[in-house]
Order: sequence, then C-alpha cells, then structure tokens
Amino acid sequence: MENNDKPIFGRKTFFLNPPLNIENFIMDSLKSDEYEVYSIPDYSIAKPLLGMYPDSILFVYIDDLLPLQTWVNFIKSFQKDEKVKNVRIGILSNKIKAEQKEKLNEELKLQAGIVSLDQKPQQLLKQINDTLDLNEAKGVRKVIRLDLKNCKDVNGYFAYSSLLHSFRLVDISSVGFAAVMPVNMAKFIKKDTRLENVSITMGRYSFVCTVKIYNLKIEGNVCTIVAIYDEKTSDMTKLKIHNFVFENLENRNKQLMDTLPRDNSDYSKYVEEDEKEKDELNDKDMQEIDSQVEIFNPENNK
Repeated sequence: MENNDKPIFGRKTFFLNPPLNIENFIMDSLKSDEYEVYSIPDYSIAKPLLGMYPDSILFVYIDDLLPLQTWVNFIKSFQKDEKVKNVRIGILSNKIKAEQKEKLNEELKLQAGIVSLDQKPQQLLKQINDTLDLNEAKGVRKVIRLDLKNCKDVNGYFAYSSLLHSFRLVDISSVGFAAVMPVNMAKFIKKDTRLENVSITMGRYSFVCTVKIYNLKIEGNVCTIVAIYDEKTSDMTKLKIHNFVFENLENRNKQLMDTLPRDNSDYSKYVEEDEKEKDELNDKDMQEIDSQVEIFNPENNK
C-alpha cells in the first residue's frame, strides 16, 4: 500500500469467535500498543457489524463453533456482499496444516493471511502485529482518541488568576485532549502556553496534569484547544486514560451489536453459482481438517 493511501484513523480490528489465549493475552497486548481491537462472539452479528466499518480487519477463528466448510462459505460470502467486500480477512487456527494453508489462501483471497496459533505467545503476537501493520491498522495516528461528544461524566478544570475555570473535553487520548472553552479565555491561553494543575474527571477516573497548548482555534464565541500532556505525566495517569478510552470503546461496540439485526443465512448450504467450476479444497483435505475441528455442541456446556 502506498503511503498516501494510509487511512488517517486506521482500521478497526475484530476477532470473530476468539479463543481464550487471543482474548486474554493477544487482544490486551494489542490494546496496550494502541490498536483498536474488538471481539465478536458470534458469526451472526459479524456482517451486520462490519457493514458499519467496511474498511476494517477481521480475524476468524475456525477451529470450533462451525464445520470448516461452513466457515469457508461464510468467508467467501464477503466477496459478494457490497457492504463488507472490502473487509480484510485473516484466519486463526491451531489445526490447518502448511499444505492446506496455500489452498485456503488461494480460495479465500485472505489479505490478513492465516495465523497459526500453535506457536509461543510472543511469536503469535509478533505475527499478528506484523499483519496489522502491513494492513495499516493504526493509520496515520498512533494513538486511539475517544470521542467525548456524548459523554456527560467527563469534565476539566484549571486555576488561573485565583479563579477556577471549567472546560468541556471533545476527545481524549493517552497523549492529550481537545477541548472547548469560552472565547474570552483566549486572552491568556496561547499556543505553547503551559497550564499546570489541570484537573480531569472521567467517570470513576480522575487525574491532575500539566499540559502544553499545541494548537488553538477561535470560531465565533468558542475557543477550541488541543493540549498535550507534558513529559512528567506519570505512567499511572496514562494508564488511567488508556483504560477509560478502551472501556468506553468496548461498551459502545457492545451496545451497537445489541441494536443490529442478526444474519440468519445458512452458510452450510452457501454456494456461489459462478464459482462451482473453480478449484476448491478437495474432499480429502476437507475431511482431514474437519476430523480435527471441534464442532460446537451446546450439550457439552451443560
């Protein structure tokens, strides 16, 4: 991908049906490194959700829940769906063999490749990291900013000339925030101004910091600032902000999934008429792989 095609805001990354080692270690590690990642528990919500983010990345864990051919049909269906055909898809598996990977890659046109889970955690993390970087997951921005337009429990204050001034945050990240305040405050706040003892409350989190005004813009009666935390901001403070950002992103994603319709397609019977004559995994390959795949059975969970 050419640099001028790099997405400004990056690409959201989703893990469909993730196993515990992905959800508990890989996803947490990716979030710590400022990748925007989410889990999707069920394939029936995947396409409705990804239709909202058509330039996103999706990793599908294919070793359980559905038979392999059904997963193959599900992934192939993206190519014919205008809403999700540009989603970059990869596969996660413990059981796909090397000679079978090439056939799957060729048939499914996997832009995010096939990731073997049968490797050490740090090797696995590196492979997924490299895949995300290749697909420009972070974009131009290197940190995740949380839009605060609809957050009522986020407030900012600072003291100046013996008075306490309040401002409203527009967004926040682990490196700084944007805020709006009355235009008269521009009399004593300029670009490169340092503000000390700035207090921010974010729901159950709060912190005090020193910031430098990176940019300032006046429109009508509103002054908008972009502030960067100074170098003395503690790691604990940055962690509080990071946790607040990702907790809110995850909650918003869950709320969105709850409102979307389900995809009730039967992918076990899915066949593309114009692809019937194309080479697919042969029966021997399919039987060999399916014999290793754990088919989901609700009775086992009782």
